[in-house]
Amino acid sequence: MTMTKVFAGAAGLVLFAAACSSGTSTSSSTSTSEAAATDTSEDDVEVVDVDFNLLMIVPGGTDTSAAAVNTFFSCQNTEVTENAEPWISDDATQVDLNEKPVVAGEVSWDSELTISVEGDVRQITGNGLPTNDTGVYPIASGTEAYEYDRNPNSISAQDIDWQLPANPTVADEPSCLAVGATAITVNGAVFFNPVDAEGIIAAANEILDGCRGHPEQQGQYHFHSDSPVCLDHGDATGHSPLVGYALDGFGIYGHYTTDGELVTNEELDECHGHTHEVAWDGDQVEIYHYHTNSEFPFVLGCYKGTPTTVTGAGGGPGGGPPG
Repeated sequence: MTMTKVFAGAAGLVLFAAACSSGTSTSSSTSTSEAAATDTSEDDVEVVDVDFNLLMIVPGGTDTSAAAVNTFFSCQNTEVTENAEPWISDDATQVDLNEKPVVAGEVSWDSELTISVEGDVRQITGNGLPTNDTGVYPIASGTEAYEYDRNPNSISAQDIDWQLPANPTVADEPSCLAVGATAITVNGAVFFNPVDAEGIIAAANEILDGCRGHPEQQGQYHFHSDSPVCLDHGDATGHSPLVGYALDGFGIYGHYTTDGELVTNEELDECHGHTHEVAWDGDQVEIYHYHTNSEFPFVLGCYKGTPTTVTGAGGGPGGGPPG
């Protein structure tokens, strides 16, 4: 008899489910693999209750001028700006998203994303629109969300035409993360670094939709942190599938490690990654890769490889003046 560990998402995830139903997308030459079904009828099942709406953050003043675990290496800011919202703990180390307002709505988009490998180049083209439904932007006046964040931006299509290294290598030194896109997800949207242009932790302070996304000034819909509901992380039976590609070409995987455990920052390096065998372009390859999780900086802490300069993915501020 074997023991199977199942991580059950907390009720807070149900709150977001309606906003994260699938929209329309075009076919892509790269797709994430579905986790195989596991029959546990004759096995013991240990259910571990996990609330993915609890984020671990760092207090204001945390250094961002160099690569280090539990922070990120910023090209613009030297430290994190103070966090001060009612859903943030008094010591500014935890965010309860169950208490945080959400931008409501179920807007679907005609997402386009094509990923192919041509020699040593991974060609990525798309319109930057997500396959998941989003909230309604600009944030409507008279809503609870508007009291805290008056994001005036609308979601709009982008012109993404990226050429990333298909066989990335670790650089001699890590590189900093600039404002704007740091990676693209397999659902068509992009990741930004974890803070906004003023150094504020976006996932903690800015009001986002059910998938934890919002648009910046050019209309690029993006995430500043993991999206546990709207990106496919697989389940606790094994390693998470690929959820995106960083600008240095390395893959980003979800929050489960090889043994199906939730990955923590203790297991990751200063860039929020590590090296072991994962599914990569149809094969099992030992390669460096990043992980998403619920601990700051959530996705990338720095670039482990050499980042590619890209256009067509925004980079302006995401929010408007506070209410």
